[in-house]
Amino acid sequence: MSTSPRNVGLPVVGIVGGIGSGKSAIAREASRRRPWFVVDADQIGHQTLLLPEIITKLTKQFGIHILDADGQLDRSAIAKEVFGSHQIQQRQQLEAIVHPYILRLAADQLAEAAQSGQYQLLILDAAILFEANWNHMCDSVVFVDTNWEQRLQRVQQTRNWDASELTKREASQLPIDKKQNLADAVIPNHGKLSEAVESLIAFVDQRFPNLHSS
Repeated sequence: MSTSPRNVGLPVVGIVGGIGSGKSAIAREASRRRPWFVVDADQIGHQTLLLPEIITKLTKQFGIHILDADGQLDRSAIAKEVFGSHQIQQRQQLEAIVHPYILRLAADQLAEAAQSGQYQLLILDAAILFEANWNHMCDSVVFVDTNWEQRLQRVQQTRNWDASELTKREASQLPIDKKQNLADAVIPNHGKLSEAVESLIAFVDQRFPNLHSS
């Protein structure tokens, strides 16, 4: 199967943003209001780390200390290996192993959803859409704009990260302003979730005016 869902006949919208921007919540809520299917690349990434072949490859690359007591990959141990100003090479090694699997699984999910006949639009929710060059899979990309304070508050609550951890993780990604400039539209998410969802729906309706008649 081709890794590009452009061939399946449904529009694909990528959604990106800084860590803690709320993009996944926006995508999920929008899919409850419209017949849209969301592929969560982060969730696929977690599933990928459970694959025996990935466990074998990463253990060979980084050592058995990245395994937990049950022989599964310890995500916190992997994070210590790859997130840091002097660990660019290690991060690239991780991405070279994991990204092709994530891309293939994401493309499979998009194609299956398109072929089901249940949906009008596909959303690819991927924080590293541009970094991994997955934007070639999308007809449009939207950027969720959320200020630093709100994003920090979210990751403190959901991931127990402090400001230094958020800064370190974001340093491994494309700068926020570059992501925003590369996107086709900007969705503000500074207030109510419903307002951001309405902004996304409005963009899609404008970008794909014939969607409801298809």
